[in-house]
Amino acid sequence: MIKALSPLYLELNDKIKLPQPEKFRIILEIASDMEAYYDQLISSGVAQENAITTIRDEWFPSDQALQELISLHQGFYSRLAQRFSKYKLSIFEKSIISFLLCFICFTVYKLFNMSTLFSTSPAIWLQFTLTIPLIVFILFKGFQLYLKRDHQLKNLSQGLVSILFFSILIFLTGLSAYYLEWQYTLFKIAEHPNLWFENLILLFKKTTPLMIYGITCILIGGTAWFSLLQKTNKIRQYEFDVLFFQ
Repeated sequence: MIKALSPLYLELNDKIKLPQPEKFRIILEIASDMEAYYDQLISSGVAQENAITTIRDEWFPSDQALQELISLHQGFYSRLAQRFSKYKLSIFEKSIISFLLCFICFTVYKLFNMSTLFSTSPAIWLQFTLTIPLIVFILFKGFQLYLKRDHQLKNLSQGLVSILFFSILIFLTGLSAYYLEWQYTLFKIAEHPNLWFENLILLFKKTTPLMIYGITCILIGGTAWFSLLQKTNKIRQYEFDVLFFQ
């Protein structure tokens, strides 16, 4: 952080009436833009005092702009992220979640085989297709935060929404297919009432893998999203502490 711009950061802190971590998320986003403009002015030969004055006059957001930013950060996803970011998991809770996820993966592995795949609803292949971008986004975000260690503020939230989106979409795909298969089964039972039991067995055989796979994906995807969200919030909190307490 640029110490010369600290008065502007403190002014933003006074004007933005939001709880943490939403407040410092907005401050850090604005600070990132102001610092880039500040470096551009300094590199072009502008004096430090004049650069700060120029930023205040030309770049510092107005009250209306700040209200629009606040409204933007209070959208559905931000409210959801803010709610979940308050929770801190203990080592015991993390161990329980890891055990449950391993157990679910093992169960899915045992339930799914080639004969099951070809006897279930065709919607399972759509779920498999949607799993590809889910895995890509999880790996991309994990690589960005833990291996590449790209902690630029403008990139922190990139990909998080997609992880949650595809996790829910996979589950809803299975749920929708289950509903359609159920309606088709009711139609067949109405045509052949004497075969109602066989049709119900066929229904459960075709739809159970869909629901198991959908629930597994939403649990794994949700856990990955929650873990990565905690990591991004820690990074933001660190930047915030450096900004105001260094």
